[in-house]
Amino acid sequence: SPDSVIDMYAKIMGPGISNETLALTRAGTNFQLFINDYRLTRGFGLYTSIRSNRIWYDPGYILWDREQYNDNEVTLNGHYTTLPLDISWHFKLLDSNRLQWRVFVQATDHFHIDRLQVNIMLNPGFRKWLTDQGDEGDFPEKFHWEISEDWEHLHITGPESTISVLVDDPGW
Repeated sequence: SPDSVIDMYAKIMGPGISNETLALTRAGTNFQLFINDYRLTRGFGLYTSIRSNRIWYDPGYILWDREQYNDNEVTLNGHYTTLPLDISWHFKLLDSNRLQWRVFVQATDHFHIDRLQVNIMLNPGFRKWLTDQGDEGDFPEKFHWEISEDWEHLHITGPESTISVLVDDPGW
């Protein structure tokens, strides 16, 4: 089917890491996540966004200077082409169903950051999210966004947080 062709293309598109269950593949300026060959993410997949002076900057503005792939870890170091900002993404497969993603940013000059977001665009079928702080909630039927702001916020958390998701009838 077209969907399975798209999934397989996204999986083999670029370098990545995998274990017996999970696979993380670089797809251009973002990453896609798979479990047992089923693509969990869609669209931009896993990516970061920075808003400075009411303008959003996505990974298309990042020039990756260095990439390092090991058996179960990926580290990318780069800088924004239009902002005085260095960025580092570090992914690690912790076990067969857990991925750790750490994002580090460092300003190389003074400028204003309105917001830094770490985003994961999931395929439909996810019903609930949970955090290590005991917060939880249901995913809405459909996300919406407003031109004046951004995507609907389900939860805003601080650094070093763990967020998990539950799936209804995953089909994998």
